Amino acid sequence: MHPSKGIQYTKSRILEGKKIILGVTGSIAAVQAFELSRELMRHGADVHVAMTQDAEKFITAVSMHFATGNEVTTEIDGRTQHVSFLGEYEGQADLLLISPCTSNTISKVAAGICDTSVTTMACVALGTKVPLMIVPAMNLAMYENPAVQRNVEFLKGAGVTFVGPDISGKKAKNAGTQEIVEAVITKLGKNRLAGKKLLVIGGAAREMIDDVRVISNISSGETAVELALAAARQGAETELWHASMSVSIPDFIKSKKFESVNDLIKMIPDENEYDIVLVPAALSDYSPVRQKGKISSDEEQITLTLTKLPKVLPQLRRTARFLAGFKAESTGGEELIKKAKARMDENSLDMIVANNILDVSEGKTKSKIILKDGTIETFEGSKAELAERIIESIAEHIE
Repeated sequence: MHPSKGIQYTKSRILEGKKIILGVTGSIAAVQAFELSRELMRHGADVHVAMTQDAEKFITAVSMHFATGNEVTTEIDGRTQHVSFLGEYEGQADLLLISPCTSNTISKVAAGICDTSVTTMACVALGTKVPLMIVPAMNLAMYENPAVQRNVEFLKGAGVTFVGPDISGKKAKNAGTQEIVEAVITKLGKNRLAGKKLLVIGGAAREMIDDVRVISNISSGETAVELALAAARQGAETELWHASMSVSIPDFIKSKKFESVNDLIKMIPDENEYDIVLVPAALSDYSPVRQKGKISSDEEQITLTLTKLPKVLPQLRRTARFLAGFKAESTGGEELIKKAKARMDENSLDMIVANNILDVSEGKTKSKIILKDGTIETFEGSKAELAERIIESIAEHIE
């Protein structure tokens, strides 16, 4: 085994068994191909690279061979790599991903021109209906050229998926590595939530004490981000509403920010806006009576008056066809399940995910997934794996 294969499955097995042909063309963004190929492998993919001669001006075939552990195609020869990888034969690839893709390559693919290893593979892929994904990278003026735009629209009409570009100043830049990987996972996934609108509410709400101090908690928001990613991978139209977060939110996830519980309540739309709503947010139960200005730090003691805040889950019930809550407790076992079921009944939830706070650490958790039909599943693993299982369970019960 090539040493580079050792990184496979280090993040997930979601692309296990998937063969991806990565086409690299002549853009400075070709330098991203090394990390892109490795990230796909970390999720289990078997990556094979095809490069144009212009791409080799920016990154070498030797580098890409090392990155993937597989031989690199720089020209089509007697091995007929375009047919062996993408023709209708055993071992056919699952996806042709061209990243970066120049305006020159986009136009040649649209015209059916086969003069490089990448355009030749694209020609075969379109003929055999192997999914083709293109990640444009070029100067903005080139991307907006009417001829290029016609070619982009023609290819979209032929079933080609485009990721990006990221418009920045005068550049139509290559989409980020994470965005491309997530697009690949979604493309090759089961898409069991395609056509569904899904909302995740996460993070730590903050209630103002005075103009500079808050009451909050130590929730990181990590579970919310992982749920949003897992839902998007299943084809859902996903949105994340969030309070304070200590983890970053990918740019390609649609998001809105709120501060307090009352801010969140004002955002809740009318009936049946979302098919699925998940609420892992750490929302305050009480709010201090806010003091004007800044409370003096010279006081030996201060007294805060806390008032009960309205519950959010009952108000979300009217906008969600499927509503999932989360409950963190300091108890476990049957007592944890009892409290979780009580919360489920109280708020007419379709699912509740419960855990003992002692069983949660950075990236790891042990939880009970409880459904209203009485099903209880014990899960232990990473927060990303928990998110995948929650979304899978929801898909199973709404199909």
